[in-house]
Amino acid sequence: MLYPRKSVGKGLCVSEDIENECEPLNPLYGAFHQVSTLSCQMNGTEDLDEASALGSKCTVTALFCDIRGFSKIAEDFSPDALVLLLNEHFAAMTQIIFDNDGALDKCFGDELMAVFCSTDSIAADAARAVRAGLMMQKRNRELNVVRRTKNLPTFSLGIGINTGVVTAGYVGSPLLREFTVVGDTVNTARRLCSRAMPAQVLAGEATYELVASTAQATPVGPVALRGKTKTVRPYQIDGMLHEKMLVCR
Repeated sequence: MLYPRKSVGKGLCVSEDIENECEPLNPLYGAFHQVSTLSCQMNGTEDLDEASALGSKCTVTALFCDIRGFSKIAEDFSPDALVLLLNEHFAAMTQIIFDNDGALDKCFGDELMAVFCSTDSIAADAARAVRAGLMMQKRNRELNVVRRTKNLPTFSLGIGINTGVVTAGYVGSPLLREFTVVGDTVNTARRLCSRAMPAQVLAGEATYELVASTAQATPVGPVALRGKTKTVRPYQIDGMLHEKMLVCR
């Protein structure tokens, strides 16, 4: 998980080396860690593998973004062209996540996962995630204008956002582990992303309740999400009340 160095607060550590007082190894980015159980608070007698395997519970806002119809695009373009398009897309979307103090968890295929977990408040994290989602849609529209002039395929994005308790820790095999967050909150965010229509930002009810005073939204549902037994009541995020130019259209 990558986090912008400039946004790191007292509650976060950005070092992969716990003995270097949490100074980032990379001049721009480092791995995102929860200090409560990983890194800075580890002492010489504790075992990092044991602590990280247990993970720590925290409340975050998770955001997923993927490209609609990408399989069809992949059929019509060479792998080299696809790599260039994806790199341009991910670079633009990641910068927006960082500008809103989010952490990039991973990019896989044509999908992106980000986590918002700052030292301010849960509501502030939700607002940053919602704002980032709107900005990502706006930036994609701008990139589509350029793509059309170059006779390149345009992208349609679906974005899902959800807030709740997760477990943060290292997940994987002994040969390859990644620091990430897991739980129903993350699964729901991804399902909302899959459910979102092109150019739509869908937020879970918990997220909406945290941003209701600052975001324009339209209720959607109740809807059934794949793999979940209970229906959910998401909201389509239409814009930010105090940012007239930031709307999802």
